[in-house]
Amino acid sequence: MVEFFKEYFADALPLLEDFPQTYFDNPTGKLATIYAEQWHYENFCLIGDAAHAVVPFFGQGMNASFEDCEVLMDCIDVANENWQAIFAVFNKKRKPDTDAIAKMALENYVEMRDLVAQPEYLARKKLANQLYAKFPNRFIPRYNMVSFSSIPYAEVYRRGMVQKEIISNLNCENLDFPLAESLINEQLEPVN
Repeated sequence: MVEFFKEYFADALPLLEDFPQTYFDNPTGKLATIYAEQWHYENFCLIGDAAHAVVPFFGQGMNASFEDCEVLMDCIDVANENWQAIFAVFNKKRKPDTDAIAKMALENYVEMRDLVAQPEYLARKKLANQLYAKFPNRFIPRYNMVSFSSIPYAEVYRRGMVQKEIISNLNCENLDFPLAESLINEQLEPVN
């Protein structure tokens, strides 16, 4: 371990007390996803990570929490201080989106861990980018939808599955643009 740190983290070694013992004594953290069906009880409501923590492999935990705030404020504006109704509507509106980003974060982990160097995966990514360039308002890569749009996560997940199916029906080596256009126009509504 000391040799590894000397080679790759030499500048950090002088800053580490009682190394390598502190390294081995440090507990490994755990990552978790929380799927709670109900986030409210009486006049209390959980939001953000307290309600629906997700693993960090899509980088959307804080954004999902901010979205919670926006949706909760909209519910408060409509429900006239009836907190039970506010929290019930909030829970119903947000649950599909928070479940979707939780699934996508786990899927993104598997993608980063296992797929990014595989030729088949790279060919599908290249094809997805070609389709995005040709049909930018309909075929939008999932990462782009999550990171650069305000499309709800549940809709991103649904569209991502449709797009995956479209790609599976196309030849990555010899793209048939008329077929691609037909499939995309039939299955994907434009996004504004």
